[in-house]
Amino acid sequence: MGAGPSRHSELQRVRVGLLGAYHSRNLGDTAIQAAVMANLRNHWRDAEFLGISWDPQDARRCHGIDSVSLLDATDGAPIEEPERATGSRLGDWMRRVAERLAVKQVLARPGQLRRISAVVGSLDLLVISGGGQLDDFWGGPWSHPHALFTWVALARLHRVPIAVFGVGIDDISTRLGRLFAFVAMRLAQERYVRDGVTLDILRRAGVRGPLRVGPDPAFSLQLPDPHPHEPASDQRSVLVCPIAHRAWLTAPTHEYAAYLDALGTACVRLAEDGVQVRLAYSQTANDRRVVDSMGETLRARLGSHAQVNVEHTDTVAAFLRAAQQADVVVGSRLHALILAALAARPLVAVSYARKVEQLMTDLELGDYVLDVNSVQPEALTQLVRRAIAERDVLSLRLHSILARYQKELAAEYLNVVALVAERRVSQRSRT
Repeated sequence: MGAGPSRHSELQRVRVGLLGAYHSRNLGDTAIQAAVMANLRNHWRDAEFLGISWDPQDARRCHGIDSVSLLDATDGAPIEEPERATGSRLGDWMRRVAERLAVKQVLARPGQLRRISAVVGSLDLLVISGGGQLDDFWGGPWSHPHALFTWVALARLHRVPIAVFGVGIDDISTRLGRLFAFVAMRLAQERYVRDGVTLDILRRAGVRGPLRVGPDPAFSLQLPDPHPHEPASDQRSVLVCPIAHRAWLTAPTHEYAAYLDALGTACVRLAEDGVQVRLAYSQTANDRRVVDSMGETLRARLGSHAQVNVEHTDTVAAFLRAAQQADVVVGSRLHALILAALAARPLVAVSYARKVEQLMTDLELGDYVLDVNSVQPEALTQLVRRAIAERDVLSLRLHSILARYQKELAAEYLNVVALVAERRVSQRSRT
């Protein structure tokens, strides 16, 4: 499912910095980085990748690559993940204090820029991919937006080409955060975003030059072996992937409790229909707890012989296999749905964000979306039953869309590869 060899494949020894989220606890970010590396290795067999992330140790463990801290280019202990900003007066005050402390921390590190500059100067290419790249709701503007700006600005200083690959804007609300993120986008030579809203925001912010929209990079991931030797079952199964409130809320709300109740009640009714209900997650830190709790609740409601299984999908491969073995996948998190779509499985989305609704529209599944704040058990149950009944038609439609997506992504990888070829030509002309 990756891009094939290109005319630039003679450029084998390429050092690529991958600036992004590497947390193995979020399978969407893991899938994106794995897909980017695999597809670029189709062009550069001996490519060397350097992870640039908040958690260098996790990048090494998850992807088997060298990694440095996004904050100061060291390879030391991981930095604690910043907290999500809140909307209360106390939360706003705490956020302002945290931002001021962050400024002092940045200014108190005179060697920071020198270390980052040395690392950037060793690269042939800086690629920015994965979730949250243009957002400031985790830690404010002095967290990721400032770090992004720093690495990109130094890359331009060293004449290292920059490719922004498949990112999207979810929530960037501060003036300083927008300044850092949008200037970084203006400095990049290649810019590829995952949705039209992100493109419109960037154009209004004054980003000129190449700026395209297309599929999420996770759609270029290679599927694992689906265990073809396992006997086929006539029993229908549904993979249900609830999302934790921390994805978009600072604390659980009445609407969130109603969402969990709707999922649970739909699972009960499907199990009573004879459908096997399987629970899984694509985010291990928070969603796993929700899945385990829902599994216990369902067994209590249905009895010990219920058709309910909890599957601990702690890796991308495990989640993809679970999706491949389902007739329909019900989810809320963007990349739970993307990975299930990659397996060409019909989807039912309970959406908490614009990006989820946009994905379902792009996949021609707009009729299979319910809003997380108003979802009702009966409506969800009926929608899943409809998806099961239409699974063959929906699966064929997804196969066609996936083929188109992979072709589009192959072209985008060629654009990234061309940046390095152009840089090599420019370097030779200056010597």
